[in-house]
Amino acid sequence: MDMIFDLGQVFQVDHEAQRIVHDIQTSLDQLRQQQQHPKQTFTFLYVIWHHPDAMVAGRGTYIDSLLSAAGGVNVATQINDQRYPLLPKNELDVQADFCL
Repeated sequence: MDMIFDLGQVFQVDHEAQRIVHDIQTSLDQLRQQQQHPKQTFTFLYVIWHHPDAMVAGRGTYIDSLLSAAGGVNVATQINDQRYPLLPKNELDVQADFCL
């Protein structure tokens, strides 16, 4: 969020940056409330690129945080602890509800 504020100052659009941060924070708060009473969870693997090995979004990435807040479980975190692990194609045979 700090980066959005910083960009707002650089481009002299502080008010717009504050609105964007407020909207994002409101949406995240709503997601967190929903997760207190989860209806359904899902598993996911987010592939960033796949040549020659696959780079996936791991633990602590923006993608991991966003999809986890929505109830997702990142299967890459069960394979490797790196933020952006490289996985050989033969390791991509994982069970995930969504492969993005």
